[in-house]
Amino acid sequence: PPETFILEKNKPFSTNIWFKSHSTGGILLSKELQSGNYTGYALNIDTNKLSFFAYANGLSDGFNVISSTTLNVDNTTWYNYGLTYDGNNTLTSYNIYLNGNFNKNGGFVFSGDITSSAQPMLGNRDQANSTGNNFGGEIACVQIYNRALSSTEVLHNYNALKGRFA
Repeated sequence: PPETFILEKNKPFSTNIWFKSHSTGGILLSKELQSGNYTGYALNIDTNKLSFFAYANGLSDGFNVISSTTLNVDNTTWYNYGLTYDGNNTLTSYNIYLNGNFNKNGGFVFSGDITSSAQPMLGNRDQANSTGNNFGGEIACVQIYNRALSSTEVLHNYNALKGRFA
């Protein structure tokens, strides 16, 4: 179940999210605490870029982000955001995919813990009155895997569902 979904620096995972945005920013999926220990992560749109944010050890071990190339959000178009992580905690461990195609890779090395006790959330984060992070749009077909999907699998997931959103 989603409430047991844990992201840690040594565990691979993948996500796949279909969305239609009516703004240039907002959180699609998060599991992060925004007070106290500040740990967790968020997949979001940040100024027309697909981004992955991660926080570790109350920010003492870093606040890091990987961003895609610029995406000109069209509020009439559905997009597919794929993110894979191989579990190796290296500078190239994360891959961002847009509509089934590789867009950007990157990473960061954490020495600390990024596991969060927050509940997973769609469209926002675990923060009281966090309206500035609300996702303005529609989210559909969220998939979470406990392994890093291959680029072929990411493309297959996109192709399998794109007919619903064309």
